[in-house]
Amino acid sequence: IECDKLIEGQEIQYYGTQELPTSAMNYFEKSQNYLLYPNPVNKGGFIYLTRNKNSEIIRYSIYDIQGKLKLLDNSDLETIVIGTKNLNRGIFFIKTEQNNKTETHKIIIL
Repeated sequence: IECDKLIEGQEIQYYGTQELPTSAMNYFEKSQNYLLYPNPVNKGGFIYLTRNKNSEIIRYSIYDIQGKLKLLDNSDLETIVIGTKNLNRGIFFIKTEQNNKTETHKIIIL
């Protein structure tokens, strides 16, 4: 796997291709445009956003339970890997914008 981008401090890594981890097969949320997995995720682990090959650039933001923005970014790569090292344990919401559609999903960091 080749790392295309790493933003220091936010621990976000973008990969051109990534296989779905076997352990994540039971813990994913499927949208028409992407997969979000695993959920819940252990603190220090990674959340994967894998978009469909035919879908557009994905813009995403993560908010804590109080609505405070914790992370905002976008990517045109197939798989986005988001590190949870700098996020506290608890409930967060990930908002995605893609193909003129907005979705919000709850994510839990254990």
